[in-house]
Amino acid sequence: INPNAKYLKGFSVPCEDSETRRALVSRQAGREAADSRKAMMHNRNHSASPRLNMSLWLPENEGALSEEALADLINSRHDGVAVEVSKVGEIYTNSEGRRSQSYRFEYASLEGGKSILKFDDAKRLHRELYELVPKAFIGAECR
Repeated sequence: INPNAKYLKGFSVPCEDSETRRALVSRQAGREAADSRKAMMHNRNHSASPRLNMSLWLPENEGALSEEALADLINSRHDGVAVEVSKVGEIYTNSEGRRSQSYRFEYASLEGGKSILKFDDAKRLHRELYELVPKAFIGAECR
């Protein structure tokens, strides 16, 4: 867990048993606090562009897929959208020899200059990407 993550800011579990500490735990607990942390994690109401991850099984005998090729799958089909792709971590090889790579997709709207795309629209484009990847890169499949 990243201790510096924004959604964990101010989140702590006190060891001292006092009225003040109990009030702190009470504010951090419950459905409302959990929904607030979840919303921050998914950028639904924040200024950052939506970022969604995807893990792919790579085609055999090939390296990782290029970020540009993955971004072009969406950018070439949707004029008002810009997608930036970056690799997350290293290539993982499982016990059977299959290799996978994770990618992070950042979605933005080009209408009126580069601006924030709604999370639901980014999610819709991400689902479309899940369907396009196996067709565009033979041997690749979404995990």
